[in-house]
Amino acid sequence: MRPASFITKVGSTAAGRDGRSEVVVFSEPEVGATLRTRGRFYLLCEVDPPSRSGVEIAAEIAEMVRQEYYYDLSAGIEVALRRALRKANHRASQQLRDHHGHLVLHCACAIVVNREVYAARVGSAHVFFVRHARLFLPGDEPDELADFVHRTTTRNAASLGAEPDLLPLVWRQAIDAGDTVILASGGVVDALGAEALKNAAVTLHPRAAAEHVRNRFVAEGAHGSDATIFIEVAPAPSAAARVAAEP
Repeated sequence: MRPASFITKVGSTAAGRDGRSEVVVFSEPEVGATLRTRGRFYLLCEVDPPSRSGVEIAAEIAEMVRQEYYYDLSAGIEVALRRALRKANHRASQQLRDHHGHLVLHCACAIVVNREVYAARVGSAHVFFVRHARLFLPGDEPDELADFVHRTTTRNAASLGAEPDLLPLVWRQAIDAGDTVILASGGVVDALGAEALKNAAVTLHPRAAAEHVRNRFVAEGAHGSDATIFIEVAPAPSAAARVAAEP
């Protein structure tokens, strides 16, 4: 039996209110071979505290992750993503040296390829997974979901450039139609809570969900980054339906 194919519906805040809080990078290849082997790439990089110089560094780092991931064809998805993050971390360490700890970068990324999602986070940015209206965190092993309600420990991760020998954990999960992956800055989770992100994902289209989260963030008078990316998995239209004859 031929496996089901999927498309993604994506919504994001795209930029902070003042454009100085985060960088969001999407890559959805149009070439079929690249899409099948490397998939769709999504990354957000949070700047703390917000600054124009910080965003410039974050943009360079985010683009470096994307390029290194797609360029490295010698390894599988997990290894290529880990290598890309390690190189970006080394570059961030060099770039942030002159800031003496006053500028911090956090990132979260996800790759949707075939029937799987791969995700990683560095720093206080978050990755969430919504399935059947329940909120999960990536587990410690592939295909393991940790129920957010029953979480007992806080998972901390060093920010970009803080540890020279970073070894990021890359999580893999089989996906199905209706699943949603959420990438969110630490600022928006602290201000609104993870349940607000889940409710937006369950009730709204991804673009409307991202806009709703931004409006809530502004209404709460929160500061910092309101960055979110909602990635909803949907079944692809069947080829038969596209070529069906007119009645």
